[in-house]
Amino acid sequence: MNFVFAADKNYLPHFETVLKSVMCYHENVNIFLFHSEILSEEFIAHIGSFLKRRNSHFYYYHLKEEDLPQFNHQNYITNLTFARYFIPRLFQYQNDNRWCYLDIDLVVNANLENVFEQMAEHQQAVAAVYDSSVHIPSNIPHYFNAGVMFFNSDLYDLDEQDLVNETLQNPDLSYPDQDILNYFIRENYLVLDDSYNYQVIYLYRDITQLLEQNKKQFIFPKVLHFSIQYKPWIRLDYCDYFDYHSIFTDMRTNVFFGNNLFDFYQSLNWEMIVSLPINYFQPLAKQIYQQNFDYAVKGDAEIALVE
Repeated sequence: MNFVFAADKNYLPHFETVLKSVMCYHENVNIFLFHSEILSEEFIAHIGSFLKRRNSHFYYYHLKEEDLPQFNHQNYITNLTFARYFIPRLFQYQNDNRWCYLDIDLVVNANLENVFEQMAEHQQAVAAVYDSSVHIPSNIPHYFNAGVMFFNSDLYDLDEQDLVNETLQNPDLSYPDQDILNYFIRENYLVLDDSYNYQVIYLYRDITQLLEQNKKQFIFPKVLHFSIQYKPWIRLDYCDYFDYHSIFTDMRTNVFFGNNLFDFYQSLNWEMIVSLPINYFQPLAKQIYQQNFDYAVKGDAEIALVE
């Protein structure tokens, strides 16, 4: 299985946190990093030495300035966001047709390989999670979130130049890379359940709805995605934020949208990760994630986290 990421030098620490979470649950994988600078030999050796102990390998692909047109986009979107357009460039290095692209503002909490069994059953080149958190273009009713995408390289046929050209011709899109991928793929993808790309902005809403229905269980997400402007590595005054966003006022004493789970993976050291069996850390991750529910019900009775 192949994992793909994109990060410039400022985001390498966050990439490493996500990679730690991936390697808690995977072995025999290839890790590809799109990078806009030249990575240091020390960083490559540091990551590669630990991956090797999981029979895995680390590669980076230098996307040069000429590869990334100066798209007209929102300030919070960097040109490297469009790196997912160039994923087919990596297919020549594969020994496996299973590919997974991951944003770096998320953590992985389970093995993800079973997605490809579903894709094979439905003969789909792409799999993703439906996204209802953004304003969906009227001409794309099956809109997906592009922060977590699975590809079968044997079936995937989008051309990078088509994606680039369409982006340049539509400079005012709110989510340019995501909108363009949706425009080309449309409904031709396998819709995965939300746990494969669970956006933290839904957390408190979903807890509240479950409690109103007298249900004390919640899905433990295979991928927890911080797909909002305020990322887990940005330490804000939580009270001010929750006062401003009144829907979250009741969560003001809780950690910010599951940041505790991001912090957990960040705190793990590589030696510990590669020395212990895969899936070893999942019970701990579940326990940490359950703190959100314990707070929501004021420490009330047991809440089941189901897979």
